[in-house]
Amino acid sequence: MQLTATDHDYHNCVNTSLSEISAEARAAACSKAIADPQTNDRTLSEAYSNRASMRLDGGVHASIDEIIADLDHALRLNPTLMQARYNRGKAYYRKGDYNRALADLNVAVGLDPGFAETHKMLSIVHRDLGKIDTAMDDITVSMRLNPNDAETLAIRGHLYSRFKQQQDLAIADLTAAIRIAPNYEIAHLTLANAYFLKSDYVHAISEYDATIRLNPNELNALEYRDACYSMDLNPRDPHTLNQRGLIYLELNDLDRALADLNEAIRLKSDYAMAYKNRSKVYAARGDRARADADLAEAIRLDPEISRL
Repeated sequence: MQLTATDHDYHNCVNTSLSEISAEARAAACSKAIADPQTNDRTLSEAYSNRASMRLDGGVHASIDEIIADLDHALRLNPTLMQARYNRGKAYYRKGDYNRALADLNVAVGLDPGFAETHKMLSIVHRDLGKIDTAMDDITVSMRLNPNDAETLAIRGHLYSRFKQQQDLAIADLTAAIRIAPNYEIAHLTLANAYFLKSDYVHAISEYDATIRLNPNELNALEYRDACYSMDLNPRDPHTLNQRGLIYLELNDLDRALADLNEAIRLKSDYAMAYKNRSKVYAARGDRARADADLAEAIRLDPEISRL
C-alpha cells in the first residue's frame, strides 16, 4: 500500500495549513512517513523536504549536515522540487558554502521565478560575498514580488545605509519595515545606525532606545547610544571623536571614520587608542603601510595596547 494524502502521517507532514500541529510533531510525522517502506518516491521526497524545513526554520533541533542530508535525499528523488532546492541553498549559506548556496538558489529561481524568498536569499548571499550591486538587483526583484514584506524592506534598507551611503532611502525602507513589524529589532537598530550616519542623534537615540527595549543586551545599541549622548555634550572631545570614529568604521563609513580619528589625534597627539583605531581604518582601505605605521605608534605610546 502506498501513502496518499489521506494517510495520517503524510497528511500531518505536508499539510502546512494545519497551524495547530507543532514543528516537532510535523517533523515526527515526516520521519514516520520516511520510515515506511511502502512510501512512494514523490511522497518520500516531500517528507524529506518538509522534515528539513522544520529543522531549518521550525526550531526542530538538527545539525546543518543532517538538514542538508535530508534535502539531498529529497532532490535525488525529485530534482525539480523547488522548496527543497531553495532550502538546501539556504542551508549551504548557513554552513558558509556560498558557491553551493548560489548554485541551488539559481536553480530554484529557474523552477519558480515568482518565489520572492529565493530572490531575497540570493540578495543575502551576494551581499555577504561583497557583490552589492547584484544584491541590490536581487532584493529589488523580491520587493516587486512581495512589496509588504518587512524583512525585504529591512534588507534593502541595510544595503542602502551600509554599502550605498544613501541614508534617506535607507530610513524610508526601514521605517516602512517597522510600520509592518513594530517589534522588528534589527530594523530598529539599522534605522538608528542610518540616523547616526546622518548625524541626526535625536532620532538615532530614539531608535537605539527602541532596540534596547526589545533586547536589553544589544551591546551595539548601548554603545552607539552613549556615543550620541557624548556628541551632544562634547563633540570636540578627542575620546568622543575616537568613539564615533570607531563606530563609523564598524558602519563602513571609512571617510568619516578617518576624519574623526585624524581630529582626535590632532587634539591629543599621544592618544594610543586613536592610533590603533586609525590603523584599522587604513587597513580597511587597503593602505597597509599606514596601517602598520599607526599600529606601531600606538604600541610605542602604550605597549599594553597590543593585548586589547
